Amino acid sequence: MTAGNEGRLHPPADGAAEPYRLHLFVAGDETNSRRARENLARICKEYVHEPYQVEITDVLEDYEVALEMGIYVTPALLIEAPVPGAAVFGNLSDVNKVLNAMGLEESV
Repeated sequence: MTAGNEGRLHPPADGAAEPYRLHLFVAGDETNSRRARENLARICKEYVHEPYQVEITDVLEDYEVALEMGIYVTPALLIEAPVPGAAVFGNLSDVNKVLNAMGLEESV
C-alpha cells in the first residue's frame, strides 16, 4: 500500500526506518477483540507509514502461540519491530497510547 504523508505521524528520525511488525492477539469475535481489530486497522491506515505488517492470532484457535509469547490477556498488541518493542493491552481505543508504544511522534 502506498499513501500520501499529509497529516500522518512519522517515526523518530534516528536512523533507517525499520518496518513495523505488529502482532494482535484476540479471542474470537468478542466485543473487545472485534474493536481491537477495527482500531488497529484505523490506526495503521491513518497514522502508520508503510511498510508495516500485521499478524492476528485468535487464541481460541491457537493459544500456544500466545503462551509462548507470554500473552495471557486479550486483546493484546505486541509491537515486535522496530525494537525495543512494546505491548498494549485492551481494545486499542486509546490511540495516543498505541502511538506512543509504537514510538511514533507527531510531525510539525
